[in-house]
Order: sequence, then C-alpha cells, then structure tokens
Amino acid sequence: MAGGRKGAFERVENAVRELSRLTYTTVGVVLTADNQASAEEIIRFADTLGVHDIRVIPAAQHGMRLPALNVPQELRE
Repeated sequence: MAGGRKGAFERVENAVRELSRLTYTTVGVVLTADNQASAEEIIRFADTLGVHDIRVIPAAQHGMRLPALNVPQELRE
C-alpha cells in the first residue's frame, strides 16, 4: 500500500482526512481470506479518517464467500 515509499502511507492518510473534511468521501475495502479477520479493525480505521461511506467488497477471485461481518452498530450509522 502507498507504494512502499517512506511516509507515503501517512501522506495518503492525511489527504483522505482533508478530503473528508471538504467533501463527501467514500473508501473501498476489499476483503480477502488474508485480511478478513481484520475487517472490523480496517473499518474502524477508515471511520477515524472521517469518511462518509465505507464500501466493503468481497474479493471474487478466490471463488469463496466470506463469512458475515460483525460490524458494531456505531459504525453502521
């Protein structure tokens, strides 16, 4: 993520925060078998960025369904 350049992730994070402050912002989260256990943590992180919409997208390449997510109610509003 963020090209492996030192400080790139922080710059992207700050840019998303600023955009979220200025306009309606959506982020997409692609869930795979590798990161599905971290889904709640990923969604909570996206929420801290101030985004207005978080799209959770299951990866279709693996031909399997991801289990239902247990997203806390405070993150559903």
